[in-house]
Amino acid sequence: MLDPVFDMLARVAFATLFAAAAVHKLRAPQTFAASLADYRVLPLGAVRPAAIAIPLIELAAAMGCLTSPKSLVGAAALLLVYAAAIAVNLIRGRGHIDCGCHWGFQRSRPIEWALVVRNGLLAGVAAAIAVAPRAMRQIEAGDLMTIVFGAGGLALAYASIGQFWSNRNMSGVRS
Repeated sequence: MLDPVFDMLARVAFATLFAAAAVHKLRAPQTFAASLADYRVLPLGAVRPAAIAIPLIELAAAMGCLTSPKSLVGAAALLLVYAAAIAVNLIRGRGHIDCGCHWGFQRSRPIEWALVVRNGLLAGVAAAIAVAPRAMRQIEAGDLMTIVFGAGGLALAYASIGQFWSNRNMSGVRS
């Protein structure tokens, strides 16, 4: 049984992830469109509409994560689509392209298999939480602090790991 605090903590963390990703794309739409075009997984005429739709889909995923555990299935699917786009380009030998996943505060990050694994693991966690049976108990005031500070800690850990990988790539070390 999934405790409601862990359920809400995970959903807030996923909502934060998708909201931050959407804001990054919305703040630099031309940069995102160029990055999306560089993946070469869409026809050229579909890149601009997709560059508009993807951040909106991410915002919808963020809102869904906050409102319904079942929305995590859609979030997991979105993460798997991203993993597939990265994997296709790595198989094509196009590991030089920017992942577009650095939220604007980290250096450019070329795609690599670690990103495919990361997105796959996140998708697995999201899907597992979506289908897990939940314990029935009220969330109390102390639980809310756990959720807020836990989600903040997870966001900082996620950003720190991303910065580590970005620094690692700048030093010329690749996986």
